[in-house]
Amino acid sequence: MNSKEAAGYLGRSAQWLLKTGISVISHYKIGGRYYFLKEDLDAYLESTKLGHRPVSTRTKAKSDYREFSLK
Repeated sequence: MNSKEAAGYLGRSAQWLLKTGISVISHYKIGGRYYFLKEDLDAYLESTKLGHRPVSTRTKAKSDYREFSLK
C-alpha cells in the first residue's frame, strides 16, 4: 500500500503516517515514496491494542472509586 492507502487503513492522516508512523511501523522506501505491507500495519494495530478487563473487574473498580470519592 502507498502511504495514503495505509493511512486510510489505520484511520489516520497521511501526514501523521509520514511524520510519526514511519518511526514505529515497518515500511519500504522505493524511489522516494513510502510503501507499507498490510501485515506490518496489522502488527502495529495489534501492538497498540489495549488489554480488556472482565466486566466484573470494571464494576468492582467503579464501586471502589465511588466509595473513595464520597469520603
